Amino acid sequence: MEVFRIDTWPSRIVFMGTPEFAVPVLEAVAERVAKPVLVVSQPDRPKGRGRGTVEPTPVKACATRLGLPLCQPARIKTPEFAEELARHAPDLVVVAAYGRILTEKLLAAPRLGCVNVHASLLPAYRGAAPINWAIINGETRTGVTVQKMAAALDAGVVLHVKETGIGPDETAGDLYGRLSALGAEAIVEFFEKARFGIETRPQDEAGVSFAPPLSKSDGLVDWSKPARAIHNLVRGTSPWPGAQAKLGGVAVKIHRSRLQIPNPKSQEKIAKTPGQKPQRTQRAQRCSKTLMNFSLRSPRSLRLMGFARGSQVPNCLPGEVVSVGRDCITVATGEGVIDLLEIQAEGARRLAAADFARGRRIVPGVRFG
Repeated sequence: MEVFRIDTWPSRIVFMGTPEFAVPVLEAVAERVAKPVLVVSQPDRPKGRGRGTVEPTPVKACATRLGLPLCQPARIKTPEFAEELARHAPDLVVVAAYGRILTEKLLAAPRLGCVNVHASLLPAYRGAAPINWAIINGETRTGVTVQKMAAALDAGVVLHVKETGIGPDETAGDLYGRLSALGAEAIVEFFEKARFGIETRPQDEAGVSFAPPLSKSDGLVDWSKPARAIHNLVRGTSPWPGAQAKLGGVAVKIHRSRLQIPNPKSQEKIAKTPGQKPQRTQRAQRCSKTLMNFSLRSPRSLRLMGFARGSQVPNCLPGEVVSVGRDCITVATGEGVIDLLEIQAEGARRLAAADFARGRRIVPGVRFG
């Protein structure tokens, strides 16, 4: 098995990164390992509605604050950038969310190669949006992998891993911050281990999955899916592109949601007879009739009657408002119901669901598309 070792200390390090995710990693390298001889970030881009304001990238702002040399090439596949990199003679390049693919020539330029801080447990979720897709797919564990970069996307040997759980209501924005901090810990631990040698671990190709960049269409809500899948979509697309739906022809974005937890003592009991389809008990049938006749159903009544998850609410189509509570709008899905907590209509501000319901006069029976 190959051993990765950093044989000179302190090393000449070049750091490449762009967004906020990379800032704690850069700070950790500069303050606890060695000051990079060069920081490379993507060019500054216009921001704001009018696109008239140009703001520095978070990594540029950090490098300036730390007094580190900075380079912002418009393109990295140029002789000029290759010469700039060679002039600094790096032992190692550390990459954290730089945002562009490095060529084989650039990967081979540093004496010890390039290492990347990736926000997933490789080989799962190779690509640009691992945090989002892990949540959308309902994962409960994730982490940060330090890998030695190879020509194929995120396919290099694994050098160090740090794991963490994903909270049941944690959004991509929440997890982004936590994994950023975890990446800073991981890179410091990697350098500490690499002084004595790290046994590399090839990625298991059988476990490979991909996390392509998100587009706006990835946030479209399909109400025929189970409540849990929709909740995961809301979490995984927050803050961008957001879970998107239609209400009366108006585009809306769902910022926060909640799964209802049914009362297990009140779940419908299924009578099973060999050779026959399962039948509802008389008590469950009475609950169903009561629910269908109760026009202003409350979220609490749904939980007590056991229709919060794993069953379709009687007489309700997917996307139909079942109830409007004090802090939520409860909507039927293909399997169970989901509470919408924060909603934003196109061109309007983000509102608590109860305020949104009052302003839009939402009542049971209204349907999201």
